[in-house]
Amino acid sequence: MTARVSVVIPCLNEEKYIRTCVESILSNGYPINLLEVLVADGRSTDQTRSIISELSTKHPNVRLLDNKERTTPQAMNLGIREAKGDFVMIAGAHSSYDHGYIGACVAAMSTHDADVVGGMLRTEVLNETNTSLAIRAVLSHPVGVGNSMFRIGVAEPQRVDTVPFGLYKRKMLVDLGGFNLQLRRNQDMEMSKRLAAHGARIWLIPTVQAIYYARENWSSFYQNNFLNGLWNIRTIRITGRLKSIGLRHITPIIFLMSLVLPTALAFWYPPLVFVSILSLLTYLLVILYFSFRIDSKAAPFHVFWTFIVLHFSYAFGLTKGVLTFHKKI
Repeated sequence: MTARVSVVIPCLNEEKYIRTCVESILSNGYPINLLEVLVADGRSTDQTRSIISELSTKHPNVRLLDNKERTTPQAMNLGIREAKGDFVMIAGAHSSYDHGYIGACVAAMSTHDADVVGGMLRTEVLNETNTSLAIRAVLSHPVGVGNSMFRIGVAEPQRVDTVPFGLYKRKMLVDLGGFNLQLRRNQDMEMSKRLAAHGARIWLIPTVQAIYYARENWSSFYQNNFLNGLWNIRTIRITGRLKSIGLRHITPIIFLMSLVLPTALAFWYPPLVFVSILSLLTYLLVILYFSFRIDSKAAPFHVFWTFIVLHFSYAFGLTKGVLTFHKKI
């Protein structure tokens, strides 16, 4: 392996996770003389910066970058500007990476004539409770995340629409002007769509995995998914392209409308309320079924409620995005 890799980590108040993240990269097995780790920190107020400084003292190829703007896309673009590598990997501070992840992605670049490569995403939690285990299970199941291949798994390498924590050809990122600075979320999906529009080939490699550490309570889980839904719609507005997101990202609002619209129209034609009732009952029965069938250490009720929190928080976020579509962001 002779390709130089720059790993860029956007970061803000991640004292619980940043050491694990950086150390998993340093111990990944990729030649250390060909690897640099750029942590673009948004002026964290916890112990994150001191942890990064400690790591950089021990490992000269770890650098702390000061992200004055404190947004994720600014952090990504700062890292890309500072990167010296042929390839840039955008890593998540809330994650860690299996041994061999970087090398496998670099190898796949030539094997599959790829422009972007990523591995599978395995959801884990730091503290195992009924709630956190239920969240982990739901985020790994098709009923929870749809056809998100990097979460539900593939048997063989294949071309996909996006990957998490991807390894990119640095030149392509630079040529496209980097990540969209207006997007507080969805930067990777929007970049994948933009790259694909320019003919880029995105490959998912199932032999390596990144670990994503999920939120561990329903409140933070709700907030995170609400914002994901909201920013899916804002992504469409900012980019002016419906294709900036995928069909799976707007499915929850279709379900929500199947409940709301018939109920609203029932004021004029009462029997329509039964359409909403049927839709809701069907939904509840489906997720109840999978709550008992899903392979999880969590109690079925916790899984059942987690499905509801995920789907409705996401749908509410999408709805707010639609209702505020023309407002200034």
